[in-house]
Amino acid sequence: MLYYIFNDETTATQAEKYISTVGGAPVASTNLKTKQVDPNILTTRWAIPLKRMDGKWVFQFIGEKKLREIPQKTIDEFNSLYDYTLEEFDESWFPDLEEDDDV
Repeated sequence: MLYYIFNDETTATQAEKYISTVGGAPVASTNLKTKQVDPNILTTRWAIPLKRMDGKWVFQFIGEKKLREIPQKTIDEFNSLYDYTLEEFDESWFPDLEEDDDV
């Protein structure tokens, strides 16, 4: 699974906020038990940036499917505002955590 990688917390937090705003947050969430959209459960953020062992900050990539739904102008703006790379998740980033496919 791909993750955005940022050099500092401020940039990671601002980038995550941008993604959440573009995504229309808050949005109704899916109830995990019923698999139905529940308008009473709202998701307000795309992710919470986490600090890796090397000091870089990361959060999960939105994915190619969601990326195709975003206008190119918005993608270009994000890329010009935020310095990041994309990397595959590596367990060594967080020795005490395991990647959760549902995250």
